Amino acid sequence: MKVLLNVFVLLMAFNTMQAQQVFSEGKINYLVYADGSDQSIGSYTISLKGNFIKSDYKLNNGFKSETIYNGKEGTSATLKVIQNSAYALMQTKAEIDEANKAFAKAKYTYGSDTKKIAGYNTTSCEVSYGSGKKATLFLTKELKTESDKLLAMFPGLEGIPLEYSIDNGNSSLRFSAQTVEIRNMDSEEFSIPKNYKIVTKKELDGLR
Repeated sequence: MKVLLNVFVLLMAFNTMQAQQVFSEGKINYLVYADGSDQSIGSYTISLKGNFIKSDYKLNNGFKSETIYNGKEGTSATLKVIQNSAYALMQTKAEIDEANKAFAKAKYTYGSDTKKIAGYNTTSCEVSYGSGKKATLFLTKELKTESDKLLAMFPGLEGIPLEYSIDNGNSSLRFSAQTVEIRNMDSEEFSIPKNYKIVTKKELDGLR
């Protein structure tokens, strides 16, 4: 009986490992919705390759924001085009850490609601921060990532959010994953294009 129990425990552990896939390279494509509307206002794509993360935010009104995070150095570059000139706004590790303090002391409360998103099973969750702000999400534990910067606003979360909503009191945004692509990514996608001039925030402000 003891032998059978041990075999059962091993099988359960094996099945759990099989069910949770490491997401170390690929991309997640989200659609963005505002203020409870079912009409998408744009897209948000997160690409991952090892220690590098690229986020691409595009709205239907023409707004674009593209950021490349270098996990090896802890720095990031936000690509901007101002008056037909291309710039890469650099942020140091200290500046990023300071910005992420807004998400400090994140506490997660897991709910019982479930639904399938982009082919993955998800569970409801609410996160509250030390600032008093909150966000709701649906996360999957079928995927895991070694980078806690994939979505920096959810530090220490066990799993990947495939849907999340943010409400600042005046407006709300909902991000809902449409596809999850686990595939090899070209390293060039995570490099600052050669035609972009690297600048600091102070330098960029002086150009406006």
